[in-house]
Amino acid sequence: MTEHATPPSAQRAARLCLALALFAMAIQIGMFFFGRDPGRVNVDTLNLLFYISIGCVAVGGVAGISAMVRTTHQRELNIRPTAITGLCMHAIIAGIIVWAFANGAATSNDPDADRQNEALLIGIWRGDYAVNDLSEPLDIRFDVNRKFRFMLSGADSADFMGTWKISRGQLELHVTEIIEQTNNVRVGETVTWSFQRVDDDHVKLAGRVYQRIASMPPPAPTPAPDASPAPAP
Repeated sequence: MTEHATPPSAQRAARLCLALALFAMAIQIGMFFFGRDPGRVNVDTLNLLFYISIGCVAVGGVAGISAMVRTTHQRELNIRPTAITGLCMHAIIAGIIVWAFANGAATSNDPDADRQNEALLIGIWRGDYAVNDLSEPLDIRFDVNRKFRFMLSGADSADFMGTWKISRGQLELHVTEIIEQTNNVRVGETVTWSFQRVDDDHVKLAGRVYQRIASMPPPAPTPAPDASPAPAP
């Protein structure tokens, strides 16, 4: 009776497949939770983590398929169950990535909607901001000159300002001056929030509802220069 030995490379490939799946899943979970709150991580870091997860899915998928092909016995060293588990996780993550790309494409080609939402957002908005599982009152002012001010009061206060815009359906805050911040509320140079219009007086920013408490007046028209000739002396 001939004894078949499973190549050690198949075992390593199966373990690599599962390890990369777990790592990519951890990245996606971290992006979901930390990417919703300002100051936790900036948009460049989120984009980098997103592409790292794509690389993990690609390499892990190849490793899992390689382990399946090289394995001669289904139950030997639990190689195939390990590879199948990793491949199933990679399939789920790939679906999340495809959804993210499709959702981004749906919101990236409508600059007119971005401009309309910017006009809607001008004013002062109030809502609750989660800090260590507690809700603190937050006021955000968006000016017509693309300036904003973030004012969080309560036990964990923060006060910073900068410029803002809506791009591809996302609210982007570029911080230029930090007046106050605590250890529980840290802010980076760029903060990205999801944006969703509820009605003219309510919007969802990073998944939380904010209510308009004041409208900003339109900018005063620039007076035309006086073209009349100066009086003769």
